[in-house]
Amino acid sequence: MEKLKIIFVGTDEVGAELLRKLSKLFYVVLVVTGQDKPAGRKLQLQPSPIKLVAEELELEVFQPLDINADLSVRRMANLNPDIILVMAYGQILSREVLDIPGIACLNVHASLLPKYRGASPIQSSILNMDKKTGISLMKMVSKMDAGPVYRQFELSIAVNDTSQTLSDKLAKLSAEEAPGVLIEIEGGLQPEAQNEAKASYCGKISKSDGQIDWNHPAREVMAQMRAFDPWPGTYTFFGDKRLKILSATIHEGVPSGEPGLVKRDGIVCGDGLIHPLELQIEGGNTQSLHDFINGHPDFIGTRLK
Repeated sequence: MEKLKIIFVGTDEVGAELLRKLSKLFYVVLVVTGQDKPAGRKLQLQPSPIKLVAEELELEVFQPLDINADLSVRRMANLNPDIILVMAYGQILSREVLDIPGIACLNVHASLLPKYRGASPIQSSILNMDKKTGISLMKMVSKMDAGPVYRQFELSIAVNDTSQTLSDKLAKLSAEEAPGVLIEIEGGLQPEAQNEAKASYCGKISKSDGQIDWNHPAREVMAQMRAFDPWPGTYTFFGDKRLKILSATIHEGVPSGEPGLVKRDGIVCGDGLIHPLELQIEGGNTQSLHDFINGHPDFIGTRLK
């Protein structure tokens, strides 16, 4: 039996381990990824994590501005792939692209569909303090993340998981489980429709999502910190300067004082206190709470916004 011919479509690091595994088991005829983007202080063009892996594996790379453009569709169609496999790419695929593969166009989505359709399922699962998440291998349709599902694999969320650590775990799970499902699909596995009544959605994360609302309970603030680690991070305002809270612990109980008030035992939340461990003032370096207070003695007693 000939190896499956696969076009892999992805940009983010979460798909890198899966691409490595696919290249060992199947014939990856093309890797489609995002264009190089400026990064760092010098704004030098940087390749996507998927492009770096593809080049390391000596796979052909294609970086279209628009994957749905006629030129892009023709290039992919000329390769006669059996499967187009998408994971964390960033563009919606047109019907013309979905119709290219001989078997199916599949998406590896980082949630247990129909929960958390959309762009930020990993962050959303942490924000909502879920106990578990997972991956879904779904047949792609024109509606976002709404296609029938071939297989799902669950993963427990640890109490200290951040967006980064959970993403790493889901990347490993995808590499372990997705290749076997592709073989099942080649053998005739049929997907099952999602329950539309249970569908939920999550949008793109923006920098403003990282601002802390001190009226929220301490547990929710801590969940926000974990969900937005490493990006966009969580912050508040000390005077007119942005203050990042890089790590903290939680103090349960009924606090005294208005939300946002900085006390010696922590920052008052709607319910409980957050005790910062590491902070970074706008334009400054990362500091422990002790060092920060030494440099900003007026921090105690102020009210953060």
